[in-house]
Amino acid sequence: VGLMNDFVEGEKTPLNAYLTLAYGVHTAPEPNLADTPNVTGRHVLFPSVSLRAYRSLGSLPLGAVLRNALPNLRLELYGDTDTKPLNKNPALFVVDEKGEGEITAEPSRRDADAPFGKIDDPLVLASRVRESSADFVVVALGDTSRLEAVRGSLLPSAYTQARNNALRRLNILLLILMAQEKESTDILLASAYPPREEIGIVGYWQRLTPVVAWGEHFSPGLLTSPTTRTEGLVANIDIAPTLLNLLEVDPPASMSGRPLRISSHSPDTALRMALLARLDYLSQRNLQALLYVTPVLFVLGAWGIGCAL
Repeated sequence: VGLMNDFVEGEKTPLNAYLTLAYGVHTAPEPNLADTPNVTGRHVLFPSVSLRAYRSLGSLPLGAVLRNALPNLRLELYGDTDTKPLNKNPALFVVDEKGEGEITAEPSRRDADAPFGKIDDPLVLASRVRESSADFVVVALGDTSRLEAVRGSLLPSAYTQARNNALRRLNILLLILMAQEKESTDILLASAYPPREEIGIVGYWQRLTPVVAWGEHFSPGLLTSPTTRTEGLVANIDIAPTLLNLLEVDPPASMSGRPLRISSHSPDTALRMALLARLDYLSQRNLQALLYVTPVLFVLGAWGIGCAL
């Protein structure tokens, strides 16, 4: 378990966050209309993927790097993150160097009371993943994305209830996946962008978001990486290099992130969770200091200089 630094270069949008995760670098170009995925049936196309590679040598998303290194590797994408606009950003993890890929399935369940009338179906998702013979499977969950899209029109109590239901379905999915019999399976759970606890909270992109790793290659402990050199804290640019490392593929020079490591820290789970809670607390306090304390110090400093002069 660890917390992820969700720093995003340029405009702070979900698409840019996915670009950072998939490309393993903070300095990806700002999103534009060419980055919007085009979907026809189960075929998805990101027009800008090949353009990015042309502009920056070797700058390819995770799926393209995997396909070039291991042509016979099977990659599959499950899940439905759509709101009203198309939101196939997770497909960046499975497309080739031309930005083309196939969306295998979109298991969701109709629910008239849910945002946009649908919810993730953990039982169907887990069944598809367990029956899959693919080497690399991406599961995209959309409940919280759809919930955030309509948050402004919900009462706080209704929002809290819907979010708890979404997290409960996520727990069900994880429990089923962790109980599967595939000994070589690894699970890495990461969010593209952090949650907001309040509507309109300023600077929520600087919040930390949980990361969970489980499987043969992840022993109990705290996640860390050479990027942060801090126990319990990793960066979003570390996700793509970690996935490549698990499949024994060398990350390209364009990726500035580094594979995640495990720091044993303490056998006591409660102590490790307390450390993560403290990191998140300090992150919020640092943000508050940046937003509220720094301007005051600047004014006082300017006043002091004025008095001295």
